[in-house]
Amino acid sequence: MLLNRLLDLGAEESIFLAEKSLKDLLYLPVTEGILESVQDADECIELLGLGVALHIKQPAEFWLLLTDKYSDNKIIEENADRWAHLVSKTVQTEEEDFFLALREYFAISLTEELFCDECFTKGAPLYVEERIERLKSFIAPIIPRNASILEICCGSGMATQALMQLGHHPIC
Repeated sequence: MLLNRLLDLGAEESIFLAEKSLKDLLYLPVTEGILESVQDADECIELLGLGVALHIKQPAEFWLLLTDKYSDNKIIEENADRWAHLVSKTVQTEEEDFFLALREYFAISLTEELFCDECFTKGAPLYVEERIERLKSFIAPIIPRNASILEICCGSGMATQALMQLGHHPIC
């Protein structure tokens, strides 16, 4: 994963971003909660101007990535002294590469249903031909014929049907 490379960590190391969405990166609801609670980090990687990754051992071993880069609330900078003594290395990367790594993280997390605790469809699958036809008329002019498509597959399946009927082969 790109975040592993940016942090100079092995592929076997688990990294979790504190926030669950791009919108959350603006308001930092989870990060605020983390900073209010006591963190038992034993090591820290500083990403110059972008954030920090805290190594957590309990309840499981992982790296927790905190960033306030996209927020007006600069709480990571304000709390930097809390983990300054834990910094084991400092990495520098371009903001563009960092954002690309965040996008990859969110895409992989969505495909692995990391954020989908409440979105499992209960009951029989839906199939409404009228909706599929409307989706096809919406999708056809905006998605090029040979485009690679990643579909989140977190709904009724009608969008997948529309894409397939248009000749696309989405990756779920």
